[in-house]
Amino acid sequence: MTRRMYDSTTPAQIPADAQMVAGYVNGLYRWDAADWARFPRDCARVHIDVDGSAWHVASVLDIERFDASPQDFPGWAKARLAVGLAWPTAYCSRSNADVVLELCRKAGLADADWFLGVATLDGTILPADAYPNLAYCQAFGAARGGPNYDLSVVYRDDWHPQPTAAPAPDRHGWLISGTPPTVRPLVSTDAGRTWH
Repeated sequence: MTRRMYDSTTPAQIPADAQMVAGYVNGLYRWDAADWARFPRDCARVHIDVDGSAWHVASVLDIERFDASPQDFPGWAKARLAVGLAWPTAYCSRSNADVVLELCRKAGLADADWFLGVATLDGTILPADAYPNLAYCQAFGAARGGPNYDLSVVYRDDWHPQPTAAPAPDRHGWLISGTPPTVRPLVSTDAGRTWH
């Protein structure tokens, strides 16, 4: 099953009902808590590190001009893997994808240990098997004069799986009535609308 993932330097431009979003944890376009909170509880959230300093909180390293370089990724990925963090992912252009693959292999990283996100941004959707560990293809760049977001096709269900919205927890309370007072425990299974 493929999914759609939105990302933007202006999070308010992304549709509020998006089921998968990617945002920045550092750099000039860092998202704040309110930006992340715009999206539903069952929205998959992907965190992007632009300079390599946030390997412990972001699963994607942004490899592009003025951000991280292909040479930064193998060490960044190894740092995540060493402490058991999932989904180390290199985001890069088509022109850098083979470079990143080669650097990772030289560094002793197996293809199965990390993921690749490749940007075409021209509407070209790469086939899911274009690279052995391709998680997503960012095929659609921000439309000129339209919404300011990029759109990716996500191929892998095991890469940032869709969370399940947790049901509202049961609420517990007490009914105290009468003289002398009697106490009866109550529970609500519908967020406090009814009690029994």
